[in-house]
Amino acid sequence: MRDENRTENREYKLWDFFKIPFVVSPGLFSLRVIDKIIYALIPTLQVLATASFIDTAVNIFNGQAERNQIAMPLVWILLLISHQYITFALMGLVRAKMNLNLTEVFRTAVAENAPCWSTGMWKTTGLGI
Repeated sequence: MRDENRTENREYKLWDFFKIPFVVSPGLFSLRVIDKIIYALIPTLQVLATASFIDTAVNIFNGQAERNQIAMPLVWILLLISHQYITFALMGLVRAKMNLNLTEVFRTAVAENAPCWSTGMWKTTGLGI
């Protein structure tokens, strides 16, 4: 019997905070990491899109650009704003599915470590992560 696999005897490190969700749901975990990276870049992209919009508007006002050139900076601003709202809802679904997967794995691990009432013995299989 390997006693270190038991969940109650294990000492968890910071690395386990990333490792356990990745082992349970690698695709969903990767989606969340990519979303966090994009979410960190959004403020910078918003500043660039807003600056482009303002520059284009000033150029149109000064007669240095045509009116139809304002469309692209506006589209970028609208895309960034809509991206925030849409991904917030979609990531809520991803978080819920990850929580379900983690709960299923941990519930199974807890059930495997529960006492076997017929024999009075504890199983020590644990998560094995």
